[in-house]
Amino acid sequence: MNHLDSRFSIGSCAAAKLFRSRGSSLVATQSRLESTGARQQGFSLIELLMVVAIILTIAAIAIPRMMQAVQNARVARAIGDIHTLESDVLSYQISNGSLPATNSLISVGRGDLLDPWGSPYVFVNYADPTSKGLIRKDKFLKPMNGEYDLYSIGPDHLTKPSITHKNSYDDVIRADDGAFVDLAANY
Repeated sequence: MNHLDSRFSIGSCAAAKLFRSRGSSLVATQSRLESTGARQQGFSLIELLMVVAIILTIAAIAIPRMMQAVQNARVARAIGDIHTLESDVLSYQISNGSLPATNSLISVGRGDLLDPWGSPYVFVNYADPTSKGLIRKDKFLKPMNGEYDLYSIGPDHLTKPSITHKNSYDDVIRADDGAFVDLAANY
C-alpha cells in the first residue's frame, strides 16, 4: 500500500466518524426545531379558513350588486325595444292609416321580438274591439295612453290591467303616449 492509499483509507474513516457525529446532531437539531414550534412550509388550516371566509364575504357583497346590474341592463334593453316598437307602430300607422290589431306586432315586422325575459311584447290597440279588458290603467283607473298600450310583462311573466297591482310592478310600460317608458313601479 503506498502513502496515498493509506491517507485515503484514514481520511475515509475520519469522514465516516465526522458524518456520524454530525448526522446525529442534524437529527437532534431537526427534533429541537419541531419541538419548539418552528414552522414548516405550507398553510395551516386556520389560514386556509381565513382566506375562504374573505372570499365568501367579498362574494356576498358582489353577487347581489351584479344581479341588480343585470336586472337594470334588462330593463334598459326593454325600454330601448319599446322606443323602437313605437317608431315601427308610427310608421305602420302612417303607411296604412290605422294602427295594427291588438297583439299584432307581426304586421309591423316585429312579431318575433321578445323582451329580455323571453316573453313577447304586448300591443293593445284601443280601437280594436278585442282590446276590452286589456287596456292598462293608472292608479286612478284611467287609461295611461290615448291610442294604444305597448309593454313588457317583466321577469315574473305576470300582469294585470291596473299598474298598481303587485303583478304589474315589474312590467316595463309605455305611458302618457310615450312620454314615460320605464318600470310600472316608477310611474
